[in-house]
Amino acid sequence: MKSLMRACVLSVAMLMLMCGAAGADDFYPQGSVLVPNLIFQQYNANNFFYQYITITNITDKSVKCRISVYNNDGNDVTSLGRYCTGSSSAGVGIQVSSGSGEIDLPAHSTRLFALDGANTPQVFHGYAVIEWSSSDSQMRKALLAGGWCLRNSGGEQSGGQITINNGQPF
Repeated sequence: MKSLMRACVLSVAMLMLMCGAAGADDFYPQGSVLVPNLIFQQYNANNFFYQYITITNITDKSVKCRISVYNNDGNDVTSLGRYCTGSSSAGVGIQVSSGSGEIDLPAHSTRLFALDGANTPQVFHGYAVIEWSSSDSQMRKALLAGGWCLRNSGGEQSGGQITINNGQPF
């Protein structure tokens, strides 16, 4: 009888621990898209290849957006990124968030996810996952996304643009 009682207590304790761990992340994606072929190269201040992703909320409600970036070994390198909003000066804009890859995106707003935060020489090729969630469980499509890259080689810059999800909302 004592063994049965001990097993029940241990079972309840395990169940409570598992439920607590499951509730740790309150982000439940309603939509997502993969962004293939990301390239990041940081040699020094004059030689680099950076990737940028623009995210636009096309709805009348705020949504949570999460971008996760993975390198060629499958390691999460999202901490190299930061979200920016526009500014009246040159550059990628004003930083509004960094490191976590998650942001609240107001209705009809656009943010830039800049993958340019390495301060040490490194190179990787990988991919990103863009996910979104909303308090409106009926919402089916909320975001548009696009990407562009910037290459600087000895002070000479060039770049290019890509569409994400063929330019369609997701």
